[in-house]
Amino acid sequence: MITPSPGNGRAVAAAYECASRQIARARALIADGVDVDLTPIRPAIRDLCDMLRSMPKHDAAEWLTRLIELQHELARLGHECARRAGAAKGSRDMPRGPGE
Repeated sequence: MITPSPGNGRAVAAAYECASRQIARARALIADGVDVDLTPIRPAIRDLCDMLRSMPKHDAAEWLTRLIELQHELARLGHECARRAGAAKGSRDMPRGPGE
């Protein structure tokens, strides 16, 4: 567990930037039509959550809204991936013509 200290603010900022960069990269890939596995992003967000839990509430509150925004963005990306997977599956299941 991380103990609260002035250096934790820098560690939290670094953890946030890491998660934010991963989400931005996934968003760009999805926009380009690439299938993306979002699973590797979860540990970065979990690390950020753990850091915030170890901080004084006042300090953690400053980061909480940013954390929630990251979680919402990850959920949006997950929904987009699921929608695409469903659309792709649906198009494969449709008959293509007589005898197919």
